[in-house]
Amino acid sequence: MDQPPVITFNLKDRGREYTGVKRNFDIPRIVAAINSPKCQERVRNREMLGYLGHWPRNHFGAIPALGVIAAGNSFPLEPALVTVMLRAYPDGTIEHKTEFLLTNEMGKIAARAFAGKIGGFSSVIDHNVPEFYGFDWVNDPNFSTNRGYGLSMDSATGSQVSVAAGHAEQMSLMRSLLDTAEGKICKLLAENDELLNIIAIRLPDKIPARKVLTESTPGYEQLAGRFFSHV
Repeated sequence: MDQPPVITFNLKDRGREYTGVKRNFDIPRIVAAINSPKCQERVRNREMLGYLGHWPRNHFGAIPALGVIAAGNSFPLEPALVTVMLRAYPDGTIEHKTEFLLTNEMGKIAARAFAGKIGGFSSVIDHNVPEFYGFDWVNDPNFSTNRGYGLSMDSATGSQVSVAAGHAEQMSLMRSLLDTAEGKICKLLAENDELLNIIAIRLPDKIPARKVLTESTPGYEQLAGRFFSHV
């Protein structure tokens, strides 16, 4: 799949006349934040990650952890893209190069949308600090020129996300997270059973295998808890 080219847009021009949300950014401060050593270091280190929609940030913060808790369980949270080049100019022009992460399903979905000319990049800006957190891929970018063909969540619908769209996005994400977690749990169970069999063979007449596992090493419940707490 093709990656987006270097994209240029201007904070003074949303490329929309009748739709979207008007923004009154403090452009000099945002430009300074984007060009700051802190922001540029995150870009150089490939730490400016983005997601499929704003839903992960809405629920887990501007910079979500790799592991999140949902419905009482912990799951990995995979980004869809990473910004590899970013700079801003005094007139409000922003240039960025952003790559889709094609090693996971979220990145592939965003890349397919880009290939089909659906959606675009949406900036995530805390204009009170200010601080620039990167871009997410959304269906209707508020800056229509930021396509490649706030915190301000800069999609055209602003902070009012429809219940149906939000639910569909959440379900898609959770299915991906659950599939990943299920695979790792199955692997853990298989390793646990193999260990029990080895212990049973080596200590057939002494202590029941499950008791040995519980007393000498963390049991499955403990192992699962340790695994999830670090996801």
